[in-house]
Amino acid sequence: MQLIIIVTMVTMMGGSVISPALPVIQQAFIIETSKIGLLMTAFSLPGIISIPIAGIMTDRFGRQKVIVPMLLLYSIAGSLCFFAPNFEVLLLLRFLSGLGAGALATLSLILIGDLFNDKEQKEALGYRTSFGYFSNGILPIFGGFLAVISWNYPFLLFLLGIPISLMAMAVLVNEKIDNQSTIKEYLIEVGRGLSNVRTASLLTIAPTLMMINQGILATFLPIYIGSKFGVSAAIIGLIISTRVIAGSLIAFFVGKLTEIVKEEWLLISSMIVLAITIIFIPFVTSVWFMIGPVMVMGFALGVSFPAFQSLLISEAPKELRAGVMSANGVTNRMGQAAGPIIAGALYATGGFKAVFFGASLFLLAMIIFLTINFRNHISTR
Repeated sequence: MQLIIIVTMVTMMGGSVISPALPVIQQAFIIETSKIGLLMTAFSLPGIISIPIAGIMTDRFGRQKVIVPMLLLYSIAGSLCFFAPNFEVLLLLRFLSGLGAGALATLSLILIGDLFNDKEQKEALGYRTSFGYFSNGILPIFGGFLAVISWNYPFLLFLLGIPISLMAMAVLVNEKIDNQSTIKEYLIEVGRGLSNVRTASLLTIAPTLMMINQGILATFLPIYIGSKFGVSAAIIGLIISTRVIAGSLIAFFVGKLTEIVKEEWLLISSMIVLAITIIFIPFVTSVWFMIGPVMVMGFALGVSFPAFQSLLISEAPKELRAGVMSANGVTNRMGQAAGPIIAGALYATGGFKAVFFGASLFLLAMIIFLTINFRNHISTR
């Protein structure tokens, strides 16, 4: 479990540690506000490629042989961003780093499915989310203060992944793989698993949450705070960190909450809270008052992610778990990649209010869709 937590904490910083530095990077390379989100998209998009490949490889060749190389790729490419001479090279290096990060996020979920069952699994997912959020809460503070020195200093934090890859090499056992099916047969079986209506519905949740998390909260919220209140990257980092700290605190208790309320209801209710809170962001009049809605959004995301992940893992048979979780990882990365682009298009159309109101309307539509699909499952125990 320690390795899962450490890998999660390091790989989840790929967006959070850069988030408070976005205004500084924008100024350094003279990038339009509507295009700065490409820096986040370049990191998220390659997961669409690496996640399914990693899922197939880990089911056939073992976890260790995939996790270690992905950690090294993520860390080395991420730290090389420090030396990027222009925005184009920076995007390329973010793309390469994202190839590793996308696979690692999914592989950590696969390991939880392998190692834990039922109640322990739900608690493990809560711990994973909690520590991931804790990492996302602490690292933006460091990223913000490092960005005050220069735009490129936050990228040095990616070097943390190199010793962790060595730890993974020592800890993970290169297990014997019993799956002797061909790639074609394996993909057919995964396709059958994904054809389940409930599973297909669950696979819409990750991109929904990540479009909001990456497009709104990680990309345009820092830009909005810097633009409206004229504060430094360090202050932006402090404010953004309250969201993920709140998420880490509540995620610790998700396992206990599922003993009282079903995951479906936790998910729907947290999305409602998220949609309502986003609407209020443009009306906040003080930079320090922004902490309130930011923390509420953190609580909502801290509940929704582990609740959703528990539902999906329970739907996936063990022999196809990597394939199903990889499909989830792909949709997750699609949401991450699309979020900043869609938010940028909304900004170009109607400014920051269009971004926040559009996000709330999108969440409302998804809440209605999921409520209809979950209508036979949503109830308190």
